[in-house]
Amino acid sequence: MDISAVISSFLMHVRVEKGLSANTISAYKRDLEKFEQFARKRKLTLESVGRDDLVDFLAGLYRQKLESRTVARQLVTLRNFFRFAQRCGIFSGSRRSRI
Repeated sequence: MDISAVISSFLMHVRVEKGLSANTISAYKRDLEKFEQFARKRKLTLESVGRDDLVDFLAGLYRQKLESRTVARQLVTLRNFFRFAQRCGIFSGSRRSRI
């Protein structure tokens, strides 16, 4: 499944079901758009993303001299996103254990 479609579904979920603030949703969107660009450059599908890919992505954020709090927020965003994808059956449990 296309990562951007799952991102849209996730953002709708956190807006409607979780009732998160507009600022939080905006931060989630920015974080996930960065990850989507990373995945697109590596030609990764959501189903093919593994732990090493996520480590490389987060390491790249550190190399960009982002603050550790920013990278930690990105990690939380990705964790919530992949949990959502798993609950929706988009991302299988066996793959999930790799992340």
